[in-house]
Amino acid sequence: MNLQDKVAVVTGASGGLGREIAVALGRSGVRVGLVARSKEGLEKTKQLIGDPRTQIWCTDLRDESAITKLAESVKTDFESIDFLVNAAGVWHDEKTKYHGPPLWETPVERIHQVLEVGVRAPLLLTRLILPGMLSRRAGKILQISASFAGPQDGVGWVHYYVANQGMDAFTAALAAELREFNIQVNCIAPVFVATEAVQQFYPKELLPKALQPRDVAEIAMFLLSSAADHISGQVIAVRSRRDHD
Repeated sequence: MNLQDKVAVVTGASGGLGREIAVALGRSGVRVGLVARSKEGLEKTKQLIGDPRTQIWCTDLRDESAITKLAESVKTDFESIDFLVNAAGVWHDEKTKYHGPPLWETPVERIHQVLEVGVRAPLLLTRLILPGMLSRRAGKILQISASFAGPQDGVGWVHYYVANQGMDAFTAALAAELREFNIQVNCIAPVFVATEAVQQFYPKELLPKALQPRDVAEIAMFLLSSAADHISGQVIAVRSRRDHD
């Protein structure tokens, strides 16, 4: 899986799976552009990568004008993009997980935030990044969503369930639209990963059986490599083997 000198943009790169995937790419010789709101988090990710070519863009993906500005910066700073990783998502803030209240009691600002970052932002950013891939007839788009056993798992956070189902549908439809252009679109949908946020909000319930972030990053690296050139339109659910013990 030789990715040397490829170029990638990774959203949600200030922590969690976005950081893990960005670091794996950067340490494999990929020049990485990091996107998130937290400058401190992005600086830490850049430090972990250890490549001075790594670019940082502090961007609020809830803001359409900020997404447009981001795309313009990407085109200015990077000659071309090989990989776009849409890893940003929202299911908590610093103190609270967005799980529990039924829809009619869910604050409207939470609904906006979850849908804007989880569905609208990847649609808008992908739309702006795609022309360069189309002109070269090459590129890979990787999405990160979350896997649910069924609608019953959406009880208590319907907005988050809808956002992830939307990302899965976006993956399938965009892959079909881009098939003739040799651009692959896939999605990894893990079931609970031991990110910093999961450790904070679910320290007892899930951690003993959770996936490790590196498990997801390894799958991402495969899907972004030439070994996966014939795979597109797939939503790959990933569950820890320990979860069946």
